[in-house]
Amino acid sequence: MSAPREATPHWRLALTGRPTARLRAAVIAAASGAALVLALLAATGVDAQQRNLALPEVVRVLLSDFGHTLTLVPDGPSTVVIDGRPQDMAPGERIVFGRSSRFLAFTAEIAAPWARQIRVDGPVREAEPGLAHLGPYVDLAMLERHRRWLRLEAGVAARVLPPRPTLAVGDWATFELPRRLDVQPDEPRAVIWLNGTPYRGGFDIRRGETGFLVVNHVAIADYLASVVGAEMPRNWEIEALKAQAVAARTYAIQHLQPNEIYDICDNQNCQAYGGVRSESERTQAAVAATAGIVAVFNSAPIEALYSANAGDVTESSEHVWGTAVPYLRSVPSPGDAAAMSVSWGAEGYRWTRTIPLPELAEYRAFRNGDVGTIVDLRVLEHTPAGRPLRVLVVGTAGEMELYGDQVRTALGLPSAFVDLELAPVTSVELIGAAPRRFGALLEDGHRITSVRRSIAFATAPPDIELVNGAVHVAVFERPPSVILTGRGFGHGLGMSQWGAQGMALAGHTYDEILTHYYTGIELRALS
Repeated sequence: MSAPREATPHWRLALTGRPTARLRAAVIAAASGAALVLALLAATGVDAQQRNLALPEVVRVLLSDFGHTLTLVPDGPSTVVIDGRPQDMAPGERIVFGRSSRFLAFTAEIAAPWARQIRVDGPVREAEPGLAHLGPYVDLAMLERHRRWLRLEAGVAARVLPPRPTLAVGDWATFELPRRLDVQPDEPRAVIWLNGTPYRGGFDIRRGETGFLVVNHVAIADYLASVVGAEMPRNWEIEALKAQAVAARTYAIQHLQPNEIYDICDNQNCQAYGGVRSESERTQAAVAATAGIVAVFNSAPIEALYSANAGDVTESSEHVWGTAVPYLRSVPSPGDAAAMSVSWGAEGYRWTRTIPLPELAEYRAFRNGDVGTIVDLRVLEHTPAGRPLRVLVVGTAGEMELYGDQVRTALGLPSAFVDLELAPVTSVELIGAAPRRFGALLEDGHRITSVRRSIAFATAPPDIELVNGAVHVAVFERPPSVILTGRGFGHGLGMSQWGAQGMALAGHTYDEILTHYYTGIELRALS
Protein backbone atom coordinates (compact mmCIF):
# COMPACT_ATOMS: atom_id res chain seq x y z
CA MET A 1 0.00 0.00 0.00
CA SER A 2 1.12 3.48 -0.61
CA ALA A 3 -0.25 6.66 -2.11
CA PRO A 4 -2.94 8.24 -4.29
CA ARG A 5 -4.46 6.81 -7.42
CA GLU A 6 -3.59 7.71 -10.94
CA ALA A 7 -5.75 10.22 -12.71
CA THR A 8 -7.25 7.65 -15.06
CA PRO A 9 -9.19 4.50 -14.12
CA HIS A 10 -7.73 1.00 -14.42
CA TRP A 11 -9.53 -0.47 -17.44
CA ARG A 12 -9.00 -4.20 -17.60
CA LEU A 13 -8.56 -5.50 -21.13
CA ALA A 14 -11.13 -8.24 -21.21
CA LEU A 15 -12.45 -8.44 -24.73
CA THR A 16 -9.11 -9.65 -26.18
CA GLY A 17 -7.64 -12.38 -24.70
CA ARG A 18 -1.71 -10.79 -6.15
CA PRO A 19 4.52 -10.68 0.39
CA THR A 20 1.13 -8.44 0.37
CA ALA A 21 0.46 -5.29 -1.58
CA ARG A 22 1.65 -2.07 0.00
CA LEU A 23 3.91 -0.09 -2.34
CA ARG A 24 1.50 2.08 -4.31
CA ALA A 25 3.19 5.47 -4.18
CA ALA A 26 6.49 4.03 -5.39
CA VAL A 27 4.77 2.39 -8.34
CA ILE A 28 3.11 5.64 -9.36
CA ALA A 29 6.25 7.69 -8.75
CA ALA A 30 8.29 5.32 -10.90
CA ALA A 31 5.70 5.20 -13.67
CA SER A 32 4.63 8.83 -14.01
CA GLY A 33 6.80 10.99 -11.77
CA ALA A 34 6.40 11.75 -8.08
CA ALA A 35 4.72 15.13 -8.51
CA LEU A 36 1.14 13.86 -8.13
CA VAL A 37 2.01 11.72 -5.11
CA LEU A 38 3.97 14.45 -3.36
CA ALA A 39 1.38 17.11 -4.02
CA LEU A 40 -1.28 15.13 -2.21
CA LEU A 41 1.10 14.03 0.55
CA ALA A 42 2.14 17.62 1.19
CA ALA A 43 -1.45 18.82 1.17
CA THR A 44 -2.83 16.10 3.42
CA GLY A 45 -3.44 17.70 6.80
CA VAL A 46 -1.08 20.57 6.01
CA ASP A 47 -3.09 23.71 5.29
CA ALA A 48 -5.35 21.52 3.20
CA GLN A 49 -9.04 22.00 2.59
CA GLN A 50 -10.68 19.85 5.24
CA ARG A 51 -12.57 16.81 4.09
CA ASN A 52 -16.00 16.02 5.45
CA LEU A 53 -15.02 13.56 8.18
CA ALA A 54 -17.93 11.17 7.99
CA LEU A 55 -17.80 7.42 7.61
CA PRO A 56 -19.37 6.16 4.41
CA GLU A 57 -21.73 3.21 4.58
CA VAL A 58 -20.29 1.70 1.42
CA VAL A 59 -16.86 1.70 -0.23
CA ARG A 60 -16.68 1.25 -4.01
CA VAL A 61 -13.69 -0.97 -4.81
CA LEU A 62 -12.31 -1.29 -8.33
CA LEU A 63 -11.43 -4.94 -8.91
CA SER A 64 -8.59 -6.21 -11.09
CA ASP A 65 -7.33 -9.52 -12.48
CA PHE A 66 -10.75 -10.95 -13.17
CA GLY A 67 -9.98 -12.39 -16.60
CA HIS A 68 -11.78 -12.27 -19.92
CA THR A 69 -15.21 -13.39 -18.74
CA LEU A 70 -17.16 -12.58 -15.59
CA THR A 71 -19.19 -15.32 -13.96
CA LEU A 72 -21.29 -14.18 -11.01
CA VAL A 73 -23.27 -16.52 -8.76
CA PRO A 74 -25.27 -14.89 -5.92
CA ASP A 75 -25.72 -16.99 -2.79
CA GLY A 76 -29.09 -15.37 -2.09
CA PRO A 77 -31.92 -13.58 -3.91
CA SER A 78 -30.64 -10.67 -5.97
CA THR A 79 -31.73 -8.03 -8.41
CA VAL A 80 -29.99 -7.68 -11.76
CA VAL A 81 -30.30 -4.40 -13.65
CA ILE A 82 -29.33 -4.61 -17.32
CA ASP A 83 -28.96 -1.18 -18.91
CA GLY A 84 -31.60 0.13 -16.52
CA ARG A 85 -34.00 -2.82 -16.81
CA PRO A 86 -34.36 -4.73 -13.50
CA GLN A 87 -34.83 -8.48 -13.22
CA ASP A 88 -35.09 -10.67 -10.12
CA MET A 89 -32.71 -13.61 -9.73
CA ALA A 90 -33.06 -16.70 -7.61
CA PRO A 91 -30.13 -17.91 -5.44
CA GLY A 92 -27.54 -19.89 -7.37
CA GLU A 93 -28.47 -18.64 -10.84
CA ARG A 94 -25.43 -17.82 -12.95
CA ILE A 95 -24.66 -14.55 -14.68
CA VAL A 96 -22.02 -14.81 -17.42
CA PHE A 97 -20.83 -11.45 -18.76
CA GLY A 98 -18.46 -11.07 -21.71
CA ARG A 99 -18.09 -14.67 -22.81
CA SER A 100 -17.40 -14.94 -26.53
CA SER A 101 -20.18 -17.03 -28.05
CA ARG A 102 -21.77 -17.89 -31.39
CA PHE A 103 -25.40 -17.95 -32.43
CA LEU A 104 -27.52 -19.72 -34.99
CA ALA A 105 -29.77 -17.37 -36.96
CA PHE A 106 -32.76 -18.31 -39.11
CA THR A 107 -35.97 -16.70 -40.33
CA ALA A 108 -38.33 -16.06 -37.47
CA GLU A 109 -41.43 -16.81 -39.57
CA ILE A 110 -40.50 -20.49 -39.86
CA ALA A 111 -39.44 -20.90 -36.22
CA ALA A 112 -41.54 -23.90 -35.26
CA PRO A 113 -41.83 -25.65 -31.88
CA TRP A 114 -39.10 -28.08 -32.87
CA ALA A 115 -36.63 -25.21 -33.15
CA ARG A 116 -37.63 -23.91 -29.76
CA GLN A 117 -36.83 -27.31 -28.28
CA ILE A 118 -33.13 -26.72 -28.85
CA ARG A 119 -31.89 -25.35 -25.54
CA VAL A 120 -28.45 -23.96 -24.84
CA ASP A 121 -28.87 -21.15 -22.34
CA GLY A 122 -32.36 -20.55 -23.70
CA PRO A 123 -33.84 -18.57 -26.57
CA VAL A 124 -32.41 -15.12 -27.24
CA ARG A 125 -34.63 -12.26 -26.23
CA GLU A 126 -32.92 -9.51 -28.22
CA ALA A 127 -32.76 -10.44 -31.89
CA GLU A 128 -32.53 -8.66 -35.22
CA PRO A 129 -35.89 -7.90 -36.87
CA GLY A 130 -37.26 -10.93 -38.68
CA LEU A 131 -34.62 -13.32 -37.34
CA ALA A 132 -34.70 -15.88 -34.56
CA HIS A 133 -31.39 -16.52 -32.80
CA LEU A 134 -30.45 -19.60 -30.83
CA GLY A 135 -27.54 -19.55 -28.42
CA PRO A 136 -25.19 -18.55 -27.09
CA TYR A 137 -23.01 -21.50 -28.08
CA VAL A 138 -19.58 -21.97 -26.52
CA ASP A 139 -19.23 -25.60 -27.55
CA LEU A 140 -18.76 -25.51 -31.34
CA ALA A 141 -19.46 -29.24 -31.65
CA MET A 142 -22.93 -28.69 -30.13
CA LEU A 143 -23.53 -25.79 -32.51
CA GLU A 144 -22.76 -28.00 -35.51
CA ARG A 145 -25.03 -30.78 -34.22
CA HIS A 146 -27.91 -28.37 -33.83
CA ARG A 147 -27.26 -26.80 -37.21
CA ARG A 148 -27.30 -30.21 -38.94
CA TRP A 149 -30.45 -31.19 -37.04
CA LEU A 150 -32.26 -28.05 -38.19
CA ARG A 151 -31.24 -28.66 -41.80
CA LEU A 152 -31.91 -32.40 -41.99
CA GLU A 153 -35.00 -32.75 -39.79
CA ALA A 154 -36.77 -29.45 -40.41
CA GLY A 155 -35.33 -28.15 -43.64
CA VAL A 156 -34.24 -24.89 -42.01
CA ALA A 157 -30.99 -23.37 -43.23
CA ALA A 158 -29.51 -21.81 -40.11
CA ARG A 159 -26.66 -19.35 -40.44
CA VAL A 160 -23.72 -19.29 -37.98
CA LEU A 161 -23.07 -15.73 -36.82
CA PRO A 162 -19.56 -14.47 -36.01
CA PRO A 163 -18.52 -14.80 -32.34
CA ARG A 164 -19.45 -11.91 -30.07
CA PRO A 165 -19.36 -11.15 -26.33
CA THR A 166 -22.67 -11.90 -24.66
CA LEU A 167 -24.53 -11.76 -21.39
CA ALA A 168 -26.30 -14.88 -20.10
CA VAL A 169 -28.57 -14.54 -17.06
CA GLY A 170 -30.08 -17.73 -15.76
CA ASP A 171 -31.83 -19.51 -18.63
CA TRP A 172 -31.76 -16.73 -21.19
CA ALA A 173 -29.18 -14.58 -22.94
CA THR A 174 -28.82 -11.24 -24.65
CA PHE A 175 -27.59 -11.02 -28.20
CA GLU A 176 -25.51 -7.90 -27.57
CA LEU A 177 -23.38 -7.23 -24.50
CA PRO A 178 -25.05 -4.44 -22.48
CA ARG A 179 -23.23 -1.27 -21.57
CA ARG A 180 -23.90 -1.69 -17.84
CA LEU A 181 -24.83 -4.49 -15.47
CA ASP A 182 -25.71 -3.99 -11.79
CA VAL A 183 -26.06 -6.97 -9.45
CA GLN A 184 -27.36 -6.18 -5.96
CA PRO A 185 -28.13 -8.83 -3.33
CA ASP A 186 -31.35 -8.36 -1.37
CA GLU A 187 -29.29 -8.71 1.83
CA PRO A 188 -26.35 -6.20 1.78
CA ARG A 189 -23.89 -8.61 3.46
CA ALA A 190 -24.84 -11.55 1.27
CA VAL A 191 -22.12 -13.14 -0.84
CA ILE A 192 -21.78 -13.04 -4.61
CA TRP A 193 -19.14 -15.24 -6.21
CA LEU A 194 -17.14 -13.56 -8.97
CA ASN A 195 -15.10 -16.04 -11.02
CA GLY A 196 -14.91 -18.33 -8.00
CA THR A 197 -13.98 -15.64 -5.43
CA PRO A 198 -16.65 -14.66 -2.87
CA TYR A 199 -17.38 -10.98 -2.25
CA ARG A 200 -19.89 -9.25 -0.04
CA GLY A 201 -22.13 -6.52 -1.42
CA GLY A 202 -23.04 -5.82 -5.01
CA PHE A 203 -21.37 -5.15 -8.33
CA ASP A 204 -21.44 -2.36 -10.88
CA ILE A 205 -20.03 -3.63 -14.19
CA ARG A 206 -19.51 -1.32 -17.14
CA ARG A 207 -18.37 -2.04 -20.65
CA GLY A 208 -15.85 0.31 -22.23
CA GLU A 209 -14.22 0.42 -25.62
CA THR A 210 -11.30 -1.74 -24.52
CA GLY A 211 -12.51 -3.69 -21.50
CA PHE A 212 -14.60 -3.95 -18.35
CA LEU A 213 -14.77 -1.79 -15.26
CA VAL A 214 -15.83 -3.95 -12.29
CA VAL A 215 -16.65 -2.16 -9.03
CA ASN A 216 -17.61 -3.98 -5.81
CA HIS A 217 -19.97 -1.94 -3.58
CA VAL A 218 -19.20 -3.28 -0.09
CA ALA A 219 -20.01 -2.13 3.46
CA ILE A 220 -17.00 -0.37 4.96
CA ALA A 221 -16.70 -2.78 7.91
CA ASP A 222 -16.61 -5.77 5.54
CA TYR A 223 -14.13 -4.00 3.28
CA LEU A 224 -11.79 -3.25 6.20
CA ALA A 225 -12.01 -6.77 7.61
CA SER A 226 -10.86 -8.04 4.21
CA VAL A 227 -8.08 -5.44 3.86
CA VAL A 228 -6.65 -6.20 7.31
CA GLY A 229 -6.52 -9.92 6.48
CA ALA A 230 -4.95 -9.27 3.08
CA GLU A 231 -2.34 -6.81 4.39
CA MET A 232 -1.36 -8.67 7.60
CA PRO A 233 -1.25 -12.31 8.66
CA ARG A 234 -4.56 -12.97 10.40
CA ASN A 235 -2.89 -14.78 13.30
CA TRP A 236 -0.86 -11.73 14.33
CA GLU A 237 -1.37 -9.95 17.66
CA ILE A 238 -4.79 -8.31 17.94
CA GLU A 239 -3.28 -4.88 18.74
CA ALA A 240 -1.27 -5.01 15.50
CA LEU A 241 -4.44 -5.95 13.60
CA LYS A 242 -6.26 -3.04 15.25
CA ALA A 243 -3.50 -0.64 14.19
CA GLN A 244 -3.79 -1.96 10.64
CA ALA A 245 -7.58 -1.52 10.75
CA VAL A 246 -7.27 2.15 11.73
CA ALA A 247 -4.59 2.78 9.10
CA ALA A 248 -6.70 1.08 6.41
CA ARG A 249 -9.85 2.98 7.46
CA THR A 250 -7.95 6.29 7.39
CA TYR A 251 -6.50 5.50 3.99
CA ALA A 252 -9.94 4.65 2.62
CA ILE A 253 -11.54 7.82 4.04
CA GLN A 254 -8.74 9.89 2.53
CA HIS A 255 -9.36 8.39 -0.89
CA LEU A 256 -13.14 8.60 -1.17
CA GLN A 257 -14.09 9.96 -4.58
CA PRO A 258 -17.81 10.84 -4.52
CA ASN A 259 -17.73 12.19 -8.08
CA GLU A 260 -15.96 9.18 -9.58
CA ILE A 261 -17.10 5.68 -10.49
CA TYR A 262 -14.96 4.07 -7.77
CA ASP A 263 -13.20 5.09 -4.55
CA ILE A 264 -10.26 2.72 -4.30
CA CYS A 265 -8.72 -0.29 -6.03
CA ASP A 266 -8.02 -3.79 -4.72
CA ASN A 267 -4.32 -4.26 -5.50
CA GLN A 268 -0.83 -2.93 -4.77
CA ASN A 269 -1.77 0.48 -6.17
CA CYS A 270 -4.08 1.05 -3.17
CA GLN A 271 -4.72 -1.46 -0.38
CA ALA A 272 -4.90 -5.20 -0.83
CA TYR A 273 -8.51 -6.43 -0.78
CA GLY A 274 -9.46 -10.06 -1.33
CA GLY A 275 -13.17 -10.23 -0.58
CA VAL A 276 -14.50 -12.77 1.89
CA ARG A 277 -11.44 -15.04 1.64
CA SER A 278 -9.15 -12.58 3.43
CA GLU A 279 -11.65 -11.98 6.26
CA SER A 280 -11.47 -13.84 9.57
CA GLU A 281 -13.03 -13.58 13.00
CA ARG A 282 -9.87 -11.83 14.21
CA THR A 283 -9.86 -9.22 11.43
CA GLN A 284 -13.57 -8.60 11.97
CA ALA A 285 -12.91 -8.20 15.70
CA ALA A 286 -10.07 -5.72 15.02
CA VAL A 287 -12.35 -3.63 12.82
CA ALA A 288 -15.21 -3.75 15.34
CA ALA A 289 -12.96 -2.85 18.29
CA THR A 290 -11.75 0.28 16.45
CA ALA A 291 -15.09 1.14 14.83
CA GLY A 292 -15.08 4.63 13.38
CA ILE A 293 -11.56 5.53 14.53
CA VAL A 294 -9.29 7.32 12.07
CA ALA A 295 -5.92 9.10 12.34
CA VAL A 296 -6.03 12.86 11.76
CA PHE A 297 -3.54 15.71 11.61
CA ASN A 298 -4.83 19.29 11.76
CA SER A 299 -8.33 17.78 11.75
CA ALA A 300 -7.80 16.12 8.36
CA PRO A 301 -7.35 12.39 7.75
CA ILE A 302 -3.71 11.57 7.13
CA GLU A 303 -2.20 9.72 4.21
CA ALA A 304 -1.75 6.57 6.31
CA LEU A 305 1.17 5.01 4.45
CA TYR A 306 2.65 1.75 5.67
CA SER A 307 5.12 -0.85 4.47
CA ALA A 308 6.07 -4.37 5.45
CA ASN A 309 9.36 -3.73 7.29
CA ALA A 310 11.29 -0.48 7.84
CA GLY A 311 14.59 -2.18 8.64
CA ASP A 312 14.76 -0.84 12.24
CA VAL A 313 14.06 2.82 11.40
CA THR A 314 11.45 4.53 9.25
CA GLU A 315 12.26 7.39 6.90
CA SER A 316 11.12 11.01 6.61
CA SER A 317 9.02 11.71 3.56
CA GLU A 318 11.32 14.36 2.05
CA HIS A 319 14.09 11.75 1.85
CA VAL A 320 11.87 9.36 -0.09
CA TRP A 321 9.93 11.53 -2.54
CA GLY A 322 11.28 15.02 -1.87
CA THR A 323 8.46 16.69 0.11
CA ALA A 324 8.25 17.03 3.89
CA VAL A 325 5.02 15.83 5.53
CA PRO A 326 4.86 16.60 9.27
CA TYR A 327 3.47 13.25 10.42
CA LEU A 328 5.75 11.13 8.19
CA ARG A 329 8.94 11.54 10.25
CA SER A 330 11.78 9.10 10.76
CA VAL A 331 11.33 7.12 13.99
CA PRO A 332 13.05 4.01 15.38
CA SER A 333 11.33 0.73 14.59
CA PRO A 334 12.95 -1.93 16.80
CA GLY A 335 9.91 -4.17 16.48
CA ASP A 336 10.98 -4.99 12.93
CA ALA A 337 13.31 -7.62 14.36
CA ALA A 338 10.20 -9.73 15.04
CA ALA A 339 10.46 -10.65 11.36
CA MET A 340 13.30 -13.01 12.25
CA SER A 341 10.72 -15.36 13.80
CA VAL A 342 9.72 -16.76 10.38
CA SER A 343 11.73 -17.39 7.23
CA TRP A 344 9.59 -15.25 4.91
CA GLY A 345 9.81 -12.35 7.37
CA ALA A 346 13.57 -12.71 7.73
CA GLU A 347 13.96 -12.53 3.95
CA GLY A 348 12.37 -9.07 4.00
CA TYR A 349 14.38 -7.91 7.03
CA ARG A 350 17.97 -8.64 5.93
CA TRP A 351 18.83 -9.45 2.34
CA THR A 352 21.63 -9.36 -0.27
CA ARG A 353 21.47 -8.94 -4.03
CA THR A 354 24.32 -9.21 -6.56
CA ILE A 355 23.77 -7.57 -9.95
CA PRO A 356 26.41 -7.74 -12.72
CA LEU A 357 27.07 -4.21 -13.97
CA PRO A 358 26.55 -5.13 -17.64
CA GLU A 359 23.02 -6.28 -16.80
CA LEU A 360 22.11 -2.92 -15.24
CA ALA A 361 22.20 -1.25 -18.63
CA GLU A 362 19.11 -3.30 -19.53
CA TYR A 363 17.09 -2.00 -16.56
CA ARG A 364 14.36 0.35 -17.74
CA ALA A 365 15.48 3.28 -15.57
CA PHE A 366 18.94 3.24 -17.14
CA ARG A 367 17.81 2.58 -20.71
CA ASN A 368 15.73 5.74 -20.47
CA GLY A 369 18.69 7.62 -18.99
CA ASP A 370 20.97 6.87 -21.98
CA VAL A 371 24.03 6.33 -19.80
CA GLY A 372 25.37 3.41 -21.81
CA THR A 373 27.10 0.50 -20.09
CA ILE A 374 27.22 1.14 -16.35
CA VAL A 375 30.70 1.07 -14.85
CA ASP A 376 30.22 2.58 -11.38
CA LEU A 377 27.62 3.35 -8.69
CA ARG A 378 28.47 5.74 -5.85
CA VAL A 379 26.49 6.94 -2.83
CA LEU A 380 26.87 10.73 -2.73
CA GLU A 381 24.72 11.39 0.33
CA HIS A 382 22.90 9.47 3.08
CA THR A 383 19.78 10.41 5.00
CA PRO A 384 20.05 10.89 8.78
CA ALA A 385 18.40 7.46 9.12
CA GLY A 386 21.20 5.86 7.07
CA ARG A 387 19.54 5.25 3.70
CA PRO A 388 21.22 6.39 0.48
CA LEU A 389 19.70 9.74 -0.49
CA ARG A 390 21.62 10.36 -3.72
CA VAL A 391 23.31 7.68 -5.78
CA LEU A 392 25.46 8.56 -8.80
CA VAL A 393 25.23 6.12 -11.72
CA VAL A 394 28.22 6.36 -14.06
CA GLY A 395 28.03 4.88 -17.54
CA THR A 396 30.15 4.85 -20.66
CA ALA A 397 27.83 7.40 -22.30
CA GLY A 398 26.90 9.63 -19.35
CA GLU A 399 25.81 9.93 -15.74
CA MET A 400 22.55 10.14 -13.83
CA GLU A 401 21.46 10.44 -10.19
CA LEU A 402 18.95 8.34 -8.27
CA TYR A 403 17.15 10.12 -5.43
CA GLY A 404 15.51 8.55 -2.40
CA ASP A 405 13.13 5.73 -3.27
CA GLN A 406 14.33 5.71 -6.88
CA VAL A 407 17.21 3.58 -5.58
CA ARG A 408 14.68 0.87 -4.77
CA THR A 409 12.47 1.17 -7.82
CA ALA A 410 15.28 1.58 -10.37
CA LEU A 411 17.29 -1.39 -9.07
CA GLY A 412 14.28 -3.58 -8.29
CA LEU A 413 15.19 -3.93 -4.60
CA PRO A 414 13.01 -4.81 -1.59
CA SER A 415 13.84 -1.40 -0.07
CA ALA A 416 16.12 1.60 -0.51
CA PHE A 417 17.86 0.93 2.84
CA VAL A 418 20.96 -0.55 1.24
CA ASP A 419 24.76 -0.55 1.23
CA LEU A 420 26.48 -0.68 -2.17
CA GLU A 421 29.80 -2.42 -2.81
CA LEU A 422 31.46 -2.80 -6.20
CA ALA A 423 33.07 -6.17 -6.87
CA PRO A 424 35.67 -6.41 -9.69
CA VAL A 425 35.94 -9.22 -12.21
CA THR A 426 36.72 -12.48 -10.43
CA SER A 427 37.93 -15.77 -11.87
CA VAL A 428 37.82 -19.14 -10.09
CA GLU A 429 39.30 -22.44 -11.31
CA LEU A 430 37.84 -25.62 -9.85
CA ILE A 431 39.66 -28.91 -10.29
CA GLY A 432 37.45 -31.94 -9.92
CA ALA A 433 34.99 -30.10 -7.69
CA ALA A 434 31.77 -31.64 -6.41
CA PRO A 435 28.54 -30.40 -8.09
CA ARG A 436 27.55 -28.40 -4.99
CA ARG A 437 30.61 -26.17 -5.50
CA PHE A 438 29.45 -25.48 -9.03
CA GLY A 439 25.99 -24.58 -7.77
CA ALA A 440 27.29 -22.17 -5.14
CA LEU A 441 29.35 -20.28 -7.72
CA LEU A 442 26.49 -20.10 -10.18
CA GLU A 443 24.18 -18.72 -7.50
CA ASP A 444 26.81 -16.08 -6.71
CA GLY A 445 26.69 -14.74 -10.24
CA HIS A 446 29.59 -16.69 -11.76
CA ARG A 447 29.37 -18.23 -15.21
CA ILE A 448 31.35 -21.15 -16.65
CA THR A 449 33.79 -19.85 -19.25
CA SER A 450 35.64 -23.11 -20.00
CA VAL A 451 35.74 -26.79 -19.07
CA ARG A 452 38.59 -29.14 -19.95
CA ARG A 453 39.25 -32.83 -19.33
CA SER A 454 42.62 -33.74 -17.85
CA ILE A 455 44.53 -36.98 -18.21
CA ALA A 456 43.04 -40.04 -16.56
CA PHE A 457 43.91 -41.09 -13.02
CA ALA A 458 43.75 -44.58 -11.57
CA THR A 459 42.62 -43.16 -8.23
CA ALA A 460 41.48 -39.68 -7.32
CA PRO A 461 43.83 -37.33 -5.43
CA PRO A 462 42.53 -35.97 -2.09
CA ASP A 463 39.42 -33.72 -2.41
CA ILE A 464 39.18 -34.46 -6.12
CA GLU A 465 36.26 -36.14 -7.85
CA LEU A 466 36.80 -38.31 -10.89
CA VAL A 467 34.27 -38.31 -13.70
CA ASN A 468 34.59 -41.46 -15.82
CA GLY A 469 38.11 -41.89 -14.56
CA ALA A 470 39.26 -38.34 -15.39
CA VAL A 471 39.58 -34.98 -13.68
CA HIS A 472 37.59 -32.08 -15.09
CA VAL A 473 38.83 -28.50 -14.69
CA ALA A 474 36.22 -25.72 -14.87
CA VAL A 475 36.92 -22.00 -15.01
CA PHE A 476 34.27 -19.65 -13.62
CA GLU A 477 34.17 -15.90 -14.10
CA ARG A 478 31.97 -13.22 -12.57
CA PRO A 479 31.77 -9.85 -14.34
CA PRO A 480 32.13 -6.63 -12.35
CA SER A 481 29.09 -6.46 -10.09
CA VAL A 482 27.39 -4.34 -7.49
CA ILE A 483 26.68 -6.15 -4.22
CA LEU A 484 23.69 -4.69 -2.41
CA THR A 485 23.21 -5.51 1.27
CA GLY A 486 19.89 -4.24 2.48
CA ARG A 487 17.39 -3.96 5.30
CA GLY A 488 13.62 -3.87 5.27
CA PHE A 489 10.89 -4.27 2.69
CA GLY A 490 9.01 -1.32 1.18
CA HIS A 491 9.31 2.44 1.04
CA GLY A 492 9.84 2.83 4.81
CA LEU A 493 7.29 5.62 5.31
CA GLY A 494 4.75 5.62 8.13
CA MET A 495 3.86 2.42 9.95
CA SER A 496 6.03 -0.66 9.68
CA GLN A 497 3.77 -3.70 9.81
CA TRP A 498 6.42 -5.95 11.31
CA GLY A 499 7.25 -3.11 13.68
CA ALA A 500 3.60 -2.97 14.73
CA GLN A 501 3.65 -6.70 15.38
CA GLY A 502 6.85 -6.37 17.41
CA MET A 503 5.36 -3.55 19.48
CA ALA A 504 2.18 -5.56 20.07
CA LEU A 505 4.25 -8.55 21.20
CA ALA A 506 5.99 -6.21 23.66
CA GLY A 507 2.63 -5.19 25.15
CA HIS A 508 1.88 -1.95 23.31
CA THR A 509 -1.69 -1.05 22.33
CA TYR A 510 -2.84 -0.09 18.86
CA ASP A 511 -3.05 3.63 19.72
CA GLU A 512 0.52 3.56 21.03
CA ILE A 513 1.62 1.88 17.80
CA LEU A 514 -0.09 4.45 15.58
CA THR A 515 1.06 7.53 17.49
CA HIS A 516 4.61 6.17 17.44
CA TYR A 517 4.74 5.75 13.67
CA TYR A 518 2.67 8.81 12.66
CA THR A 519 4.20 11.82 14.41
CA GLY A 520 1.80 14.31 16.04
CA ILE A 521 -1.46 12.65 14.97
CA GLU A 522 -4.70 12.27 16.91
CA LEU A 523 -7.10 9.35 16.82
CA ARG A 524 -10.68 10.48 16.32
CA ALA A 525 -13.88 8.44 16.38
CA LEU A 526 -16.25 9.30 13.54
CA SER A 527 -19.94 8.52 13.36
